[in-house]
Amino acid sequence: MRKLTYQNMVDIVNGAGLFGAGGGGSIVSGLQLAKELRDEGLEPVLITMDEVENDKTLATVAGMGAPVALLEKKFNVEGIKALELLEKTTGKTMDYLIPVETGAFNTLVPIYVGAKKGLPVVDADGAGRAVPQLEMLMFSFYDIPPSPFAISDKTTNSAVVYTANSYDCENLARHVVMALEMSAGIASYVMDGAMCKKAMIPSAVTIAEKAGRVVREAKEKGEDFIKPLLTEFGGYHLITGKIKKMTTETKEGFDFGRFVIEGTGENAGDTLVVDYKNENMTAKRNGDLVAMVPDLICTISTDAQPLTNADLKEGMEIAVLGFQCDPKWKETGRPEVFKHVLEMLDYTGPYKPIEKLNK
Repeated sequence: MRKLTYQNMVDIVNGAGLFGAGGGGSIVSGLQLAKELRDEGLEPVLITMDEVENDKTLATVAGMGAPVALLEKKFNVEGIKALELLEKTTGKTMDYLIPVETGAFNTLVPIYVGAKKGLPVVDADGAGRAVPQLEMLMFSFYDIPPSPFAISDKTTNSAVVYTANSYDCENLARHVVMALEMSAGIASYVMDGAMCKKAMIPSAVTIAEKAGRVVREAKEKGEDFIKPLLTEFGGYHLITGKIKKMTTETKEGFDFGRFVIEGTGENAGDTLVVDYKNENMTAKRNGDLVAMVPDLICTISTDAQPLTNADLKEGMEIAVLGFQCDPKWKETGRPEVFKHVLEMLDYTGPYKPIEKLNK
């Protein structure tokens, strides 16, 4: 158990922003929550998976909607209101909170809510990356029911969704969030400590914190940040260059888009095309696939600022890095949950691990 300082939280936001693979909410949104806690003198408490007691109760708290909308509306109290609605609905008081996924924003939401409510946050999450839909989380693979699924906006608007599975919950909840102008707090996936230890991806928060610290320390020393990141986490440098073109369309509560990078320096002459649905789904260099979900396709500016797709703009100079997903994703059939999204992006082939695509 340890208390998180403001610097810890900034490192978490930046590292989770990198490993959110384009999604998980804007860096700015996460920093806004961290700054509010700093200004109020609140220090969140982070506990390890080993410290979680088997008979205790925990739940996820997150933001749901289009990342651009979540940024513009300056999300804060929505997560607290959703948690309070979940506790009222279930008649249970949560002992711990846990991030639903890795992301600059969605890793910080339970940290923010936990600090406000006096609840520890578990150093783990449900994906080890960000994903666009609920059925793409470990909760679904381990049959942890999403319902009751509490949704709230900043005001008095709220709803509780009941469904049999995460797929149906995604469809219903997404329509509620659309009615709330694509920005809402959610609280769900009530489980006990024993299930948390079985199903969740451990150390997700501290891994993000380490990534943020590696980048920060390299920048402070005026040194290259790409090599230490790749050395520490076993990644791949896909390209460094300038964003030549970027298209984004928000529909059905998601940000769909593509960005095209023209290589510079050692990558001059290369072109990388990344397609995304909130999160980066595929990356093709000179027409050849070099990374795809569930592996991580991550963006960071050449001056060492991790970026999500909500932060990208044409003309930016960035590096795109690829990292292997958590081993839990490699289990039989799990990459198939992305199949329908990939087909929308004109990829119909099988999952190909990044380590095989970059031999």
